[in-house]
Amino acid sequence: MNGLIDWGIAGRIADLAATGDSPDPGDGEALEAAVDEATGAVEHYTGLESTEGVPDPEWVSRRQWAQINLDSLRQAIAPLEERLLSGPSLPGPISGGLNAVLGSLAGAQVGALVGYASRRVLGQYEFPVLGPERRPRLLFVAPNLEEARRELGGEPETVLRWIALHEVTHAVHFGAAPWLRDHLRWLANELLSGSRLALGPSEVAELAKRAAGTDPRRWLGELLSSDPITLLAPPESRALINRTQATMASVEGYAEHVMDAAAPQLGEEIGDLRFALE
Repeated sequence: MNGLIDWGIAGRIADLAATGDSPDPGDGEALEAAVDEATGAVEHYTGLESTEGVPDPEWVSRRQWAQINLDSLRQAIAPLEERLLSGPSLPGPISGGLNAVLGSLAGAQVGALVGYASRRVLGQYEFPVLGPERRPRLLFVAPNLEEARRELGGEPETVLRWIALHEVTHAVHFGAAPWLRDHLRWLANELLSGSRLALGPSEVAELAKRAAGTDPRRWLGELLSSDPITLLAPPESRALINRTQATMASVEGYAEHVMDAAAPQLGEEIGDLRFALE
């Protein structure tokens, strides 16, 4: 393990958690048709047109989705790990042993969260907010869509068309306004660079005192359940955090409005499904 998170453990836990994968990758033609239809509806209502085109849709399994998102997460927090590891640490083998234990715990937690999410996510417009830039992807998790269809009692085509509308709305929005993706990346990088990621001697001493004077299980539980933004961000970053949250709320709110407005173009059954999902 070379970082703060044991990514090998994270991958194995996520793989175990992503159970119930279907061997059927899904109907490729139906997926392409649903995305094309949704693209037309969104562009017609908004007047927007993606300058880079909507990404080609991809059927993925739960395990594939988990691996894609673990890879993105690993790239995103690599600078954070590097900065933390370059800070003060305990001497000798104590430091290595503690890092290994905490890395394993963090890896198990991350893997469990991503693995659980892989069983719930239906579709995703996926792009890196941090880390190296690359072309966005449009992912659809085949076994989850099939489960959603069974739970809702809808036709497979109807469920697929609704989820395609949801993800394509984001794809068109970001594709028509490339500055928005750049803006989110800038906000994320500013938050990261402004975070208090290295502990000074007094802070190390205070943490050691707390650990020694507290039930270790309780102390570790508090540490693992803490909000990472609150833990890492200094008070002067609060305005930037609020700005980031406001940007994301605007993006999601606009997408919800567009989906509601564009859905009637796809037929009454899409609106009925939207109501059932609320």
